Order: sequence, then C-alpha cells, then structure tokens
Amino acid sequence: MRSYRDLTLIRSTDISQFDLWAELFKRVHRVLVDERESGADRVALSFPDYDSEKKRLGFKLRLFSDDSGVLEALSDTFESLDDYVHVTRVKEVPKNVAKYISFQRVQPKTSSEAIARRTSARSGRDYEEVLAEVNLRKIKKEGYPFVKMKSVSSGRFFKLHIKADIFDSPKAGKANTYGLSLERRLPHF
Repeated sequence: MRSYRDLTLIRSTDISQFDLWAELFKRVHRVLVDERESGADRVALSFPDYDSEKKRLGFKLRLFSDDSGVLEALSDTFESLDDYVHVTRVKEVPKNVAKYISFQRVQPKTSSEAIARRTSARSGRDYEEVLAEVNLRKIKKEGYPFVKMKSVSSGRFFKLHIKADIFDSPKAGKANTYGLSLERRLPHF
C-alpha cells in the first residue's frame, strides 16, 4: 500500500466515542461492500492507536490504498462528519517502515472447532494444526477492542471484536468487508 489517509475522531460532548466509531465504521463498511461488489479490493484499514491492554481502538482510523485517487474519492463519504472527524489529505506511506500489522475479526462465542474449520478452509492448512493453535489462544469474550455495529439484514446490534498482530514484513492478502484480514499486513507507523 503506497498511500494513506487518517481519520481522527474529535472528542465531543454531542456524541460518545463509541457512537462515533459506529457511525464512521458503518460508512467505511459500506465503501468496502461496494468495493467487493465491483470486484475490487483497493482499500485497507488500520488502527494506529490500537491498544490491546486497554482494549481500545484509539481515536484514529487509517485508510490505505495503492491508488491515491481511490482515497481522494472517499472525501464525500465523510463530509457530513466534519464536526466529529478530522480527515487528512492523502499522503505517501513512509519508506522506512519497520513493522507491519494485521487486524482480524475475533468472534468470541464461536467454538474452537468452528474457528479451526473456517481457518483451515481459508488458508489450506491442516485442520488439526489450526485447532491446536486455536486452543492455545482461548478467546475471551471481552478480550479485544470492538466497534458496536448494527446488522443491516437483521437489525440487531453486535460487537465487532478486533485483534491485531505485529510482523516484521509486509504481506498481501484479501480482506473482508470490514477491512479486516488474517493475511494482509499493513505498514505500522
């Protein structure tokens, strides 16, 4: 990913940080769904201030793309949030990035077997090997930061738990319509 744009939540007494994250993430999700429906996968996202110990996403969402024009075109998506979100201009990713990060969805209520089956099918790795890894990292319900979302199909609210992992090298990969991926490693700066 060569270009990025930061979206920083502005603290406000009008709206809570949780509600603002929900609204911002809903808009980003719509963009990513449109991307997927058009057969593209040009936008990636990161949480530069992610803090697993404090279970916080922070106040910043970073959007990445190889095409700076794609990020420029997103300006209208966030225009009505001007009082609550500061959107930077599109910038070039620094050349001296030493660490890379991946963000993945964590589903706390899902059984280890179901997670292992899904991961094995997606990655092509051996089911037993994946199951052993899953069992080593028992997932706790409130163990990760989350965004509260509302399902368009059911109308129900749910928590989208997000886990981060740090790596020394980049890696390409597809993301889901929330911009999260087990495979994709983004510059972390």
